[in-house]
Amino acid sequence: MRAFALVMLMLLLSIVLLAGFAVSTAAAETAAVTQAATMEVTCGPASVPPNRYTLVTCTYRVRNTGNERLTSLAIAFNPSNAALPPDQYFFFNETIDGVGQTISGTDLIYTLGGLAVGESRAMELQTVVRSTHEFAAEAMLLADPNQTPLARYTIDRRADATEGPYLPVKFFAEAEGSASPLATEAVYHLRIMNGYD
Repeated sequence: MRAFALVMLMLLLSIVLLAGFAVSTAAAETAAVTQAATMEVTCGPASVPPNRYTLVTCTYRVRNTGNERLTSLAIAFNPSNAALPPDQYFFFNETIDGVGQTISGTDLIYTLGGLAVGESRAMELQTVVRSTHEFAAEAMLLADPNQTPLARYTIDRRADATEGPYLPVKFFAEAEGSASPLATEAVYHLRIMNGYD
């Protein structure tokens, strides 16, 4: 009888230890570091007038959906397989959470800083484009370590609108005589990037 009780006790202890191991393993798996984020993009207009300087405004809403802080977040723009880039483009204005940023107009990577778990940030980027054809670009959300891709979005626009928020050529032709340093910079960068005419 004593031997039977001892065996039962050992069996019960084994079950308790195994159950504890399973719980601790599950807890360890649940606590694993997950680096994740979402990027919602809204852009307008959907179509631009062909061969006219047009202002395209896109808002990128980024949220940390993982369980660790994201560092060195950035949005990078790359060529797309969906269509060619526009004939001419210039990044005209940038705000992050409504605060204006200084940009060069030709940068293809825009930094957002860090995001705590559950935190979000919005970047609005206005781009002046002129295109005779449908155009596209890939917006990719990157983070450390090693600029890991977390999300991507294809921005594509048709060039068949009859009207839109376009900027007449006169605006650019006369910009250097105006009081707008942004307009002057836009003309300069359009010229050096892809042959202003």
